Parts: sequence; structure tokens; C-alpha cells
Amino acid sequence: MYSKGQIEGMLLTIATPEVTVFRTGDSYGVRLRVLFRTTNLHFLSSLQRSLYQYRIKSILKDRESKQRNLPILIIGDRRSLRRLINIIPNNVPKSHNNWDLLIRMLEAVEEGKHLDEDGIIEMKEWYDDNKKQRKTNINSG
Repeated sequence: MYSKGQIEGMLLTIATPEVTVFRTGDSYGVRLRVLFRTTNLHFLSSLQRSLYQYRIKSILKDRESKQRNLPILIIGDRRSLRRLINIIPNNVPKSHNNWDLLIRMLEAVEEGKHLDEDGIIEMKEWYDDNKKQRKTNINSG
């Protein structure tokens, strides 16, 4: 089992926040989740048990997909994401700039912004801006 401090470290370094805005017919959908990828299934299993102590639900797969034959731990439940975010220390640099977007999007979903057209358009703009910023950072670095 891992301590809260160890989990904080994992969130800041190896966790990958994922935000996806996708089109579903006439509207958009939002998927928010945090992924832990590694070659060690035992590590992810121990992490899953440790997170469950904080009431953070997750899905552990021994194989992510046909193309990615590695284990993955996925946190996608809204309440679990909120609990996970509450563990992350504030004002500390994170290894992925998607954390800020994930937190902003989660707050918008919790406020119900994703349910009306103006709200989802605003969220799509945040998503697009983040993608542009990431490309700029990659090209300039």
C-alpha cells in the first residue's frame, strides 16, 4: 500500500490526465479521466488498492488494447476524479499541463455547463486552446 505522499508523487509524475471533447451527432460530449500506464501490473494493483482507501474508484486492465499490450489503471468516475484532484498539492508544478484543463473541465461539468449549448461551446474552446498551447510548447522546446 502507498502513503498519501507517495500517491501525490505519482499524480505529479506518472499520472496522465486525459480530456476528450468529441462530437456525438448534433452535440458534443466530454470525457475526463486520469490514466496510469506502466509495465508492472502488480504496481497498478497496489495503487488501485491504495486509491480505494480514499474512496477513489478505478478500472484496472491487464491489457489496454490490441495495440497497447500493457496494463493500465483508469479513473473516470466524476466523484473519484474530484477526490483524486483534492489529493494533488496546490501550486506545485505538474508533469502534464493537462491537469489544469482537467480540473477546469471537471468544475464545469460539476456546474452542469456541459448540458447547455453555450457551456459546451465554451468548454470546447478551452479544449482547443489547450491543444494549441501544447503544440506550441512542443515546437518551441
